[in-house]
Amino acid sequence: MYPFPENTNQASMIWDDIQNERRESEPERLMLMAVITEALDAGLFYTTDVFSYVEKRMGETFAYPNDPELKRVENGIRGMEVYYARRCVERWRADTRNEVAAATLNVRVGQKYRNLKVGSQRFSSGVITARFPKGQVKLLLTKRGSKHRYEATVGAASLMDQRA
Repeated sequence: MYPFPENTNQASMIWDDIQNERRESEPERLMLMAVITEALDAGLFYTTDVFSYVEKRMGETFAYPNDPELKRVENGIRGMEVYYARRCVERWRADTRNEVAAATLNVRVGQKYRNLKVGSQRFSSGVITARFPKGQVKLLLTKRGSKHRYEATVGAASLMDQRA
């Protein structure tokens, strides 16, 4: 049987600890993440579609009769578990992409980039000022003709197509 939390707040705390590697995941939660990975790999995007996929694949293992959160949250505590597990899967995938990109680009402090886009802002140049775990880098950015300097922390994957 799936180890459902007592409420949505507890679900949030459990998944935050799993996502940030402060807690080992139970086998049932690992199974949930594997099923969500299958759903995402199959091209499912909308939460209701992912939830339906999980419900079908996990069957009775993921059943929760008399869910106290059902009236308060769509699909009750099961819906929150799917939501948080999906966030965890997507975060781990992004971390992996960033780590691979950092290794591929041989990211190092002092490395320069031109014509960067960070969020919706464009910058004429950027220099890596720090490298963090999980493929994150800190950039010192400039805009053409401006004396102002900007700082941003981004994933190395965002630099893949922006090499100088």
